[in-house]
Amino acid sequence: MTGVERTRSRVALAVIAVLVAYAAAPSTGAAAIRKPLLVTDVRSLSDDEQLLFAALQGLANRKRPRVYLEGLRNGQDFKVDETARAWLRDAVPLPLRRAAPYQLLRRLHPSVKGLVVWDPELRVDTQNVATTIAGQRGLLPASPSLAARLRRKPYRLRVVIDLRRQRFRTRADAYEWALKTFGPPSRFSLLAWLGGPRNGRPLQPGLRDLIVARRGFAFEADPQADHDLVFRILDAFPRGTRVFGYPFVDDRFYATTGVAEDEPIGVGEISRSGKVLIPTTDATNLTVHSAFRQVAQHPPWDARPRRANPAKTYVCFLISDGDSLGYNEQGLRTRHWSDRARGSIPMGVSISPWLAVYAPRIYRYYVRTLAPTDALVAGPSGAGYIYPQFYPDLGGYLARTRRLMALAGLRAVWILDNGYVASPSPAVVDQYVQALAPSAIFADYGGWTLPNPPAVSFSGGVPVVHAAWGPDVGSTVARIRGAALTFGRPPAFVLVALSTWSMGYSQARQVMGQLGPFYEAVRPDRFAGLLRAAYAVGG
Repeated sequence: MTGVERTRSRVALAVIAVLVAYAAAPSTGAAAIRKPLLVTDVRSLSDDEQLLFAALQGLANRKRPRVYLEGLRNGQDFKVDETARAWLRDAVPLPLRRAAPYQLLRRLHPSVKGLVVWDPELRVDTQNVATTIAGQRGLLPASPSLAARLRRKPYRLRVVIDLRRQRFRTRADAYEWALKTFGPPSRFSLLAWLGGPRNGRPLQPGLRDLIVARRGFAFEADPQADHDLVFRILDAFPRGTRVFGYPFVDDRFYATTGVAEDEPIGVGEISRSGKVLIPTTDATNLTVHSAFRQVAQHPPWDARPRRANPAKTYVCFLISDGDSLGYNEQGLRTRHWSDRARGSIPMGVSISPWLAVYAPRIYRYYVRTLAPTDALVAGPSGAGYIYPQFYPDLGGYLARTRRLMALAGLRAVWILDNGYVASPSPAVVDQYVQALAPSAIFADYGGWTLPNPPAVSFSGGVPVVHAAWGPDVGSTVARIRGAALTFGRPPAFVLVALSTWSMGYSQARQVMGQLGPFYEAVRPDRFAGLLRAAYAVGG
């Protein structure tokens, strides 16, 4: 038995263990939750009020899902999250009861121990500190004006902590005080890097329910300008700590170029400190979605070796950015699942294996509504977004990835590395192959005109494929033709990473229409099978 075969055997045993564990786990699903879920629409509320009600949701949902929020201004470009109502219908099998926001506050008054007032002079950072305190002390974060209102009848909420009295001068002052006063770090179950202002709006309320419910530590820092503070916070927490949110600052460079230069810097900092990023900037209602039982899923995957036509160029499209739970909730559904061209062209869809944990019924929805032409691939770089070459315990990370991929039923993984400007090294790829025994490994993202050579290689019999970048129809057509001409041997195989914000099913169909009959689009699993047959590598 080869090393890869032994690894596959271990993975099979791990899958069985996962299935047995989840079959024996107590249910927290609809059958165990009898009381109605209180649904309230907060779209007419101010930013300050949305923050308060997101924290109230976190306090209320600690033991079971009681509150669900619609109308949060938390989507792409800070538009109202219009998917909340769709998921309420498709992924939340509970009896519902509607309530106006302040009616809800009066009803849940016993869950609240008072108010923590944040400081408008240091708005973003004291809102984060107030969110942290809300989880630790059962308080609601409020602006001074909102606190004045809530102190009066009928609410009669007292101010327990007023952060203005601390007179913080810098964000470092605020977070150092919070760590010292409400620590040690072992008291916090997660970190939340909430990112700087996006599109001119400083507040991101949608993730606050999870931070409060799980008693997390919320912070913001510019990955470049606040480098020392970033590592002061990250290094205070144990390796493997999950970092929710997204290390992004909406700066002038991004406004001019559309390139989020802070992302690779921030992800690099998270990776070097041994933490794992779970991108969740646009996520909402996770305290409800995570309450349901995690059940192993089995999305279709067929990578049996198939004979390729030597006259063809085989094209595999992969939709990017699936590592983000917020994108899985919103962008994947609104941009791609609703595309009328879905089902008319083979497509690989990247998705976070963490979705099977934090929103199992949303993940189940995607699996059950896959078109026959769709296949799912684990988003970068497995059990959270990291750069593997920087990670101090890649073996531990890959062990978590193996368990998550078994739960989600994912057979292939997309790796980003070194700020996504360089491909993963052969040593990194070999570790992935030995730990996961995947069906295929896909690599690279962003800016690649031609795949980083070699376009196709093998590690332990596993195809490793580098992607060209597809930002628009015209350049994608040209890049596929160029990749086919430089492939080196017939038939040619071209992997294309589609920019999720500008490319999808409709655009991929346009690309194939322009390429002509000697090009054939295939699902990523069939792509892997064709590669094995073409290179005489066993399945």
